[in-house]
Amino acid sequence: LDRYNRRFPGGPKFAAGSACTGLYRGLRLWQAAVNEAGSLDQNEVVAALDHEHPRTTAFIEHYRGWGLFGPKKKVEWSWVSYSRISPSLKRAVLVNEDMRFFSHNGFDEAEIRAALQDAWREKSIPRGASTITQQVAKNLWLSGSYNPLRKVKEAILTHQLETNVSKRRI
Repeated sequence: LDRYNRRFPGGPKFAAGSACTGLYRGLRLWQAAVNEAGSLDQNEVVAALDHEHPRTTAFIEHYRGWGLFGPKKKVEWSWVSYSRISPSLKRAVLVNEDMRFFSHNGFDEAEIRAALQDAWREKSIPRGASTITQQVAKNLWLSGSYNPLRKVKEAILTHQLETNVSKRRI
């Protein structure tokens, strides 16, 4: 503990706060890098979502399983046009999941900041601050793991979605 206190003079609170601040700044730098870098090979796949339905999602494929120990599970769904979804349901999803959906570019900086501040105050791991666009990226192409690399991929895909697909379509 003495060695830890010498390394981090402010103690565990200071170290946790520094880590949260560094994480937030790192995300901002990553976002800037993604904006500059342009695209992945998947950019065309993302752009196609503006006018095509995906055939499957990462979460559906995970549910179906590999079929190694029996048949794959069957999954059925049908697409419903945006106009057929109740306006009350649309509002409820926005209010519950991402109040600023129409006013941010895929990353809700105010919510990220609030999550980090809450974690600091409660001395806990930050709560989720994912936007609807980030959730769409995760659900379509990524796993539900809490791997930092997945979050990096999610950030890239989120940027691509926001660049190539309308908010209404997202």
